[in-house]
Amino acid sequence: MDGTSATLKVMLADVGRVWWVVVHDTTVGPTSADVVAGTGSGGAAAVAAGTTDVAANTEVPIVASGLAGGTAYTIYVVAGDVGDPPHVSEEPKSKAFTTTGTARCTCSQLQRRPPHTPPVARRLGFVVSGGACYVSQWGAWTACSADCGGGTQDRSRTIVQLPSTGFDCPPLTEQQTCNEEPCVDRACTCTSRVALPVSPLRF
Repeated sequence: MDGTSATLKVMLADVGRVWWVVVHDTTVGPTSADVVAGTGSGGAAAVAAGTTDVAANTEVPIVASGLAGGTAYTIYVVAGDVGDPPHVSEEPKSKAFTTTGTARCTCSQLQRRPPHTPPVARRLGFVVSGGACYVSQWGAWTACSADCGGGTQDRSRTIVQLPSTGFDCPPLTEQQTCNEEPCVDRACTCTSRVALPVSPLRF
């Protein structure tokens, strides 16, 4: 589910920096060195990772995005100074969470092709067919049965005067295909956010 994210607030007593990684909840937790390197335990790939500078006594949000919906994760956070190399906490702090299984989706409207315009009827007004059968002009085409992907529409006319014996009337109904262009899929962006926790993670 593209766009799923989790937000964790952190606070430091002094000016510093925090490093964080998100891993699946079933994996072994990383060390502080792993977190600073942006990896899981032993250098394994993390689901998400980042670094954030933090002012003293100020809540700063950490946003991990690109997570899957309905999945258990753990976020590990390490705090330290801005030195090179930095002095960091010996053990990372962690918080387990599970993303929601559903998400808020924003979808574009189904892109519909312009409706098919039927050809103009060749016969207008009253016409004579077969010598003695009088029929009216064609009525309007009905709405297409599909917005795209192929549908049908019909039109009809009526008999104005019945023919004499031995004469036939022309067809009173016609059907044609319409809106044969392929349907264009909707584009959706789904977002489900998890806030962890209400109070900031303090170092």
